[in-house]
Amino acid sequence: MKRTIVLVVAIVALLLGIGSVVLGAVGIAVFGTAGRYSMNVGSGSSDGAAIYVSGFQVSANSMMSAVTGIKVEAVSNTGKPLFLGAGPPSKVQDYLSGVPYSAVSDIVGGQLQVSEVPGKEVAAPPASQTFWVLQDQGNTPTISWGSQDAGQVLVVMNADGTRGVKTDLTLSASSTSIFPISIGLVLLGGVLMLVGIYLIVRRRRVDPRPAAGGDRGAVDLSSGSGQQDQPAQTSAESSK
Repeated sequence: MKRTIVLVVAIVALLLGIGSVVLGAVGIAVFGTAGRYSMNVGSGSSDGAAIYVSGFQVSANSMMSAVTGIKVEAVSNTGKPLFLGAGPPSKVQDYLSGVPYSAVSDIVGGQLQVSEVPGKEVAAPPASQTFWVLQDQGNTPTISWGSQDAGQVLVVMNADGTRGVKTDLTLSASSTSIFPISIGLVLLGGVLMLVGIYLIVRRRRVDPRPAAGGDRGAVDLSSGSGQQDQPAQTSAESSK
């Protein structure tokens, strides 16, 4: 019974160790030593004045709990400075009323699928508006996105409000604790695996129990009648 318990403990330690090492290795491979992971959301363009993304929801709760910084970045593909902002849908729609823009409906194969909204008005420079919850401008504008920003719409425009927008959207997540946590998981997994291996080796070194009914002191009676040989008598003893 004791040997069985030791074997079970060893197997559990090995499995937990392997899982811990794999999880830590994935964390290091994905986030690297800097604790940062980036992914391309999609590339898109508009002949109008803006790329309008509704239903854009990203939160740290939907990723690993250790992730504390989520950023959205827009890269200009025309050389013109871009404006990247997030704001209430009603305010953004009022701002873009009568202005031609492209509304994103889906992302397929890394490309933003858009529906064109017609218009003839010229948009005012977006940075002049006061309703933006998040905003940045430049060749690679970046905003920090949190769970409190769910429900806001994302807008990419040329900084001067002119038509013809081309951009690549990138999402990144970062945390200063991801790398040390991953290292800790790898080390913990290594220790658990060593414990499991040690218990298995120790169990195998224990001498097996003797077979039931065995008698190591038995006398071999196969060559005689079962009586031990008596010493030969001398002639003097026989004459007595």
